[in-house]
Amino acid sequence: MAGVAGLLKSILAAFRAILPPFRHPLPPGLQRLVSPRDDIESVVEEASSSSVPWLPLRSVTEFKGVVPVGHDQILLGWKKNGFDKHHFGPFAVHSERGETTAQAVKRSLKSMAGISVAESSVEVVGRILFVTEGQTEAREETLIRASAWRGNIVETKFYIPARFHRTPFRSTAPVEKREDDSDSSYSTDSLPSFLPMDTPKNGISFHSIMSSCSLWSSSKTSRSAMSDSDSDDCLPALLPWHCMHPEDKVWYPLLISGQKFIGRVDYSASSPDGSAGQIRRYWFATVSQS
Repeated sequence: MAGVAGLLKSILAAFRAILPPFRHPLPPGLQRLVSPRDDIESVVEEASSSSVPWLPLRSVTEFKGVVPVGHDQILLGWKKNGFDKHHFGPFAVHSERGETTAQAVKRSLKSMAGISVAESSVEVVGRILFVTEGQTEAREETLIRASAWRGNIVETKFYIPARFHRTPFRSTAPVEKREDDSDSSYSTDSLPSFLPMDTPKNGISFHSIMSSCSLWSSSKTSRSAMSDSDSDDCLPALLPWHCMHPEDKVWYPLLISGQKFIGRVDYSASSPDGSAGQIRRYWFATVSQS
């Protein structure tokens, strides 16, 4: 019997080597982000927006961002100016001539957050294509995870870094109220949360930032194409979602876990103040190499 099972396994392996792997249809522009060895696995897409056509794609500008993620904490940057102003997100990575990605991440985080990163802990985990209605240039962002760093965080010209501590116990601090919630708060009993730890000692206080983001408000929030759902119960409850982009709820848990992914997000036209419009359509998928 064991011999038959082994023979069947060998036959299946031979067929897989001959036949091309099954591919989920990719949104326009993502083909260049996938290699022949990549397998597209779990796909996340807003079903109600699947009939909305993808925006036309002309030119693409590439950017990189890094999120330091440790076994017990995550470090986010509150952007003080420019693109993504007053949002929490990855720290921008600017590569200089001759640098590897790891070297660029190490230098960028030292200058933008004051921490020292181990180059061996730097890993590219995701790529997302952002397209905005009315703009001829799309934004392709490479998302990087750094899992080992040390040093005291420092406020810089571009960012106020904030650490969030991962805790396994029940959290009852108020967070955003969802449309289907009868209570003004909710918590995750069995999954870890991230609790705010600190910002630079000589910088703006954490609660001042949170006040501007309405993180502690119990008021209802408007729903867009990226709506809240039961899956929110699997999210790190106390990351500052009010001060992040809606699609972050999809890809941050993947980045935190180290799962590789690709995605595309289409926005409606930007508002007059330069902030992003509503999400028209989005698509994300996890990726593994065969």
